[in-house]
Amino acid sequence: MFTNIKACYTPSLQRLRTLLLLCFIVGLGSSVQAQPSLPKDDLYKQLFANPTGKNGYEDWVRAATLLAQYPDEVQKLGDSHTSLSQIRRILSSEPMRQVRGLIRAGLSKPILSPRDSKTMDLDTTFPEYASLRGLSRLLWQDIRLSIAEGRNSEALLTLREGLWMGKSVQMDVVIGGLVGIAMETIVLTPFMDDLATFSVKDSLALEQVVQDWQTLPSPLESMIDKEEKSMISSLKLFKRQHERLLEMFEPDQDADTSANEMHHYFKNNPNAIAPLVDQLLPKIKQSYNEMRQNMRRMPWERTFPEQKEATLVEKLAFVLSPSSEQLLSRFDAEKARLFMARVRAALRRYWWENGHYPRTLEVLKPMEIIVDPNSGKPFLYTLKGNSYELRSAK
Repeated sequence: MFTNIKACYTPSLQRLRTLLLLCFIVGLGSSVQAQPSLPKDDLYKQLFANPTGKNGYEDWVRAATLLAQYPDEVQKLGDSHTSLSQIRRILSSEPMRQVRGLIRAGLSKPILSPRDSKTMDLDTTFPEYASLRGLSRLLWQDIRLSIAEGRNSEALLTLREGLWMGKSVQMDVVIGGLVGIAMETIVLTPFMDDLATFSVKDSLALEQVVQDWQTLPSPLESMIDKEEKSMISSLKLFKRQHERLLEMFEPDQDADTSANEMHHYFKNNPNAIAPLVDQLLPKIKQSYNEMRQNMRRMPWERTFPEQKEATLVEKLAFVLSPSSEQLLSRFDAEKARLFMARVRAALRRYWWENGHYPRTLEVLKPMEIIVDPNSGKPFLYTLKGNSYELRSAK
């Protein structure tokens, strides 16, 4: 899975550490980037050699595989400047109707990973993630078209489907969480404006969609647990297969100096690898424990100790441990976006009842909806004539 990991290197070790969150366990450089070159049905067959018909994830991968066979349509679906007439034509075509049907079929079934979490390691790949994002773009354009044509109730139904799909994708390692967040963000985008065409009924329905989403348990801790197990399995593999560690830090003129130094050290001291891994394992476990502790705290209560890089073990721990601050901030930002959509819906309801927007958010009910989950303070709200500006307080 490290085939293209050199492409993830930059001259900064901090940047390397961030990219390895995406490259190390999940093989982003090889699996996801290589996926579009797979012939037609290979992605589905690769993941589901013996499909059951009872797993909704099978339907979604089938939908993603089908959608990928129409690159021109995929490009247009990802472009906000694509005209409504083009979107209408694309979505009404038989292949896109089949994709839409498969998405809905998947939502009616349990969503199960095609991978065994007990055996995930550095060879585990996630080739479907890039294509799954394409499904969200199709739903996004479906929402845009529905709103433009005054079919807000259908747009809200599609939003609910897109949010549930994005949440359900978050079931394996952390990269799945980031992909799921991206999918949620895509379908939520049309609802981050002032909702000028929304009625009181539409606004209440949007509030309910967000409220229902907020009651879903966070999958983050489960993903952290699985990724930690995968990381530990991978490190133990290095003890038996030294060449895998050398591949990871293969010399390159564009690689970080520390990466080249590590490669030369491991190549010249193969007997040092096993004891080095033994020293590294408790530090990696500590890193994941700290991430879990911070995840359970409110965002403004988290602490991120400065990383030490004095010894080789500390450098490796720094490189191989995911950047919890950046990771958690991505999940926090998505949560805030959902909260803001709910506030916008409440503001639209207020406008219908009073003919204008309020001077402050404090008049909205229930009061807890106006609190930014990233700061514990009310969202920043500025009244501007017959409009307003709403921002995160963080």
